[in-house]
Amino acid sequence: MPAARSVDRLSASMTKVTVIAHSLGAPVSRRALLDAIRNQASWAGKTRLQLFAPAHMGAYLNKVRKELGIASRLIASLTALTKFGVLSLDGLEPGSPFLTQLMEDSSKELANGWDAQVKARQVIFGDGENVVMVQRFLEDPPHTVWPGHGHCSVCRCDKTAPAIASYLA
Repeated sequence: MPAARSVDRLSASMTKVTVIAHSLGAPVSRRALLDAIRNQASWAGKTRLQLFAPAHMGAYLNKVRKELGIASRLIASLTALTKFGVLSLDGLEPGSPFLTQLMEDSSKELANGWDAQVKARQVIFGDGENVVMVQRFLEDPPHTVWPGHGHCSVCRCDKTAPAIASYLA
């Protein structure tokens, strides 16, 4: 995989890799991390997760499709990606094969001592979250709730940058 080798070369001099992900990006990022651990990528051991409204436990798919309906190009892109075996929206159905496998593989790597990498350092939801299931994923820390924010605003509000900065410090 040329892209994987490029990431390995790029991360060789880094001491920490922080993945900040929102919504569908959270389970996709965790899947990539689990694959990196399995493939012994050099950056896997340096990685930490910070998650905003993660969809690890599933999503209310009708609401997801409605939110995505605003951006029809994004839907077309997601549809194109499914042709290459990348997660489709149906993979966010609670109990889907994708989410079930993600939980099984995460549990395995937690048991293998990869807890610093696989367990999120911070999980944030808005109190108006109505797109993804607000449930704890395995050993992730209890989530923080930001009042006055919903699924989309939780990752782009006045609290977001300070939360990221404090996490990176």
